[in-house]
Amino acid sequence: MTFKPGIVALDYETALTDGTPSVEYYRDDFRVTSAALAWLTADGSVKTVYLEGEGTVLSALRNLKRDGVTAVVHNYQFEYGVTSHRFPGLEGCIGIDTMRLVQVADNGGKQAQRDHERTYEEQAEADDSRATTGLRLVDCTSRWLEPQYRNHKGSAYNWLRAAGVKAGDEGKNLHKLPHDLMREYNVADAVVTLKLYQRLTDEFQRIGYDWRLDHSLYTASARRIAEAKGYGVKVDRDALQKYRVEVTTQIGHIERAFRDAFSRPIAEIEAETAEAYVHAVKTERGQTQRRAKIETGEAGISFNVGSNKQLARLFVDKLGLTPRFYTEEGKQSKARRKDGPETLTPFTPSPSFKAAHLATYGDGGEILIERRKRMLVLSQIDSLLALSERDGRWHIDLRAAGTVTGRFAGGGAR
Repeated sequence: MTFKPGIVALDYETALTDGTPSVEYYRDDFRVTSAALAWLTADGSVKTVYLEGEGTVLSALRNLKRDGVTAVVHNYQFEYGVTSHRFPGLEGCIGIDTMRLVQVADNGGKQAQRDHERTYEEQAEADDSRATTGLRLVDCTSRWLEPQYRNHKGSAYNWLRAAGVKAGDEGKNLHKLPHDLMREYNVADAVVTLKLYQRLTDEFQRIGYDWRLDHSLYTASARRIAEAKGYGVKVDRDALQKYRVEVTTQIGHIERAFRDAFSRPIAEIEAETAEAYVHAVKTERGQTQRRAKIETGEAGISFNVGSNKQLARLFVDKLGLTPRFYTEEGKQSKARRKDGPETLTPFTPSPSFKAAHLATYGDGGEILIERRKRMLVLSQIDSLLALSERDGRWHIDLRAAGTVTGRFAGGGAR
């Protein structure tokens, strides 16, 4: 296979050896299942090729390197990471990122945002070519390409949804696609990546902007991030497990101190809760069974220091404190109330027990602050143990194009 044009768009499809789609390119069981290439011919038409299996993809990449062809991708950081791990020595073929070009062109759509509440399908059908925000391929094409390119994943996603896949989970279930749809999906990604490259570089040329210096700095950083993610950070899991026991013990001491400080009102709350639990059923037999569950602890009647509802009963109902801060209605609740029937139950604010508000509850709040601090440490320990469970390493993830300002953003660590 010979590539004479200087630019070829490349898109990988990847999975674990069991077939599950994956982006964790550093794993031993990670594989490139297929790849698609798209390039312009001499007459301006687009030519594509679909490659299955790593041997075929390896051969194509070697040809790219031989011919001095630069591969354009969408999400350089990921595609570079895949290439460096699965096809070491050929990662230099990956040179241009349309995700970064779009970020430079429109700040991820923030400057051109008009209606961010429409669904993707509605945006794809709209005449407004700058409808969505974000740097995903579908978002970028909706702002920069002609209508025929905007819903390029539609047929594959529709098939998956018809097969029972929930909206938003399509990417996790690509392995369920029939062969012809998988091919169409992969090739379409490469084609729209090529079209994005054309559209954006033409726009930069029109306004007289040289994007190459920014791109060289960006790709250098993205390479370092991809390599760091692949290497990972070794975690001393034995020491971390021991520290977890220590922190858990500290939390237990704090909770006991809280219960001792408010033993009488807590006992009243537990008694009231138990009584309500028993009499929630009308039959004598049912009540007897529930009393037995209370005695064995199966009913879960004990006061829960981590329950905002029970803390409100303690501080407000029993101790008579007047809260200084209350919870606010969430966005989803507001949206339901705005669009729903007038019969919806009004939102009722409840006392706030956010970390910043705990000090307003006196000595008890101060104890809860210490508990909250240790709980935060415990959650961090558990997260690090979970992230390092497979190979003993934390594969930290920074997204090079994660913010509209160009700053690095963390998230999605594996």
